[in-house]
Amino acid sequence: MAKIITRDTLTHESQNTLNVKSSSLEFLRSREIGVRSKATIRYYKHILPRIIQWLESENVTTWNQVTPELIREYLQSLKDKGHNQGGVHAYFRTLRALMNWVWDEYDLEVRNPITKVKCADRAPEPIAGITMEEVEEILAACRFNKFPERDRAVFCILVDTGIRKSELSNLKMEDVNVTESSITIHLGKGGKTRKVYFGKECRKAIRRYLSRLTDIQPHDSFWLTITGDPLAPSGLRQILRRTQENAGMKKVHEFHAFRRCFAIERKRNGDDDITISRALGHSSLEVTKRYLAFTPDDDRDFAMRASPMDNRRRNRSM
Repeated sequence: MAKIITRDTLTHESQNTLNVKSSSLEFLRSREIGVRSKATIRYYKHILPRIIQWLESENVTTWNQVTPELIREYLQSLKDKGHNQGGVHAYFRTLRALMNWVWDEYDLEVRNPITKVKCADRAPEPIAGITMEEVEEILAACRFNKFPERDRAVFCILVDTGIRKSELSNLKMEDVNVTESSITIHLGKGGKTRKVYFGKECRKAIRRYLSRLTDIQPHDSFWLTITGDPLAPSGLRQILRRTQENAGMKKVHEFHAFRRCFAIERKRNGDDDITISRALGHSSLEVTKRYLAFTPDDDRDFAMRASPMDNRRRNRSM
């Protein structure tokens, strides 16, 4: 006589036989097929083998062997090896993404053990930024470059929109709307599309750059070399480094420094955190807080700008 296998029994047996390593490979494959950024895929490929290696060293091969206690033990082992809290949390996020995918993909109805594990993220640390005074020096140094109009437009867009290095590099002519003062970012980090806006000075710089070009097609790369060829990402890095060196900068700032500059200046000019976070393309405000974590110099500047005594006369006239 036929018997019905209960859902609980089916789920339990599936979990017992579900191999950790093979399902991890399926997880990676699903991320690659999806719209995850290349940087995220590289990160997963770097972290996941280390997690699997540790599980195998503990003779863990199937998901039913993974418990909250085992996960906590693993996180503690990372601390013991010298990882800071931010590094430990990065491993935790990767493992959580994997386990959440496994439980969803295979319809496991027993509770996911990672939901019982808490891992504190590191306190927001200020991301090294660049000051507007340094930006002025860089813009002045652009005059001595081989393609000054293009290079000035590069820095203006970085400071005025806060877009990522990869987003800047992947721009097409059709993505930049000078009339609307907007840039459309296709498939930014996390596979999201968003629109960012720039001001008058940036628009002027973009127009001057475009005035140097002819026979522009919508699908052409936005950044071109002096000979009209698409500018490679390495070319953008050279512009960044060379112009700062020509400006006499003591420290050559990377692309992220300009994102931090954008965030801080928008905050100083009265923008709210949610709007800044959306412009940066962040998935949560927690990430944005790292960009808005102020240094003592920032605190001093804010205090000077918002001094009640200094602003009392202006307030009386309102």
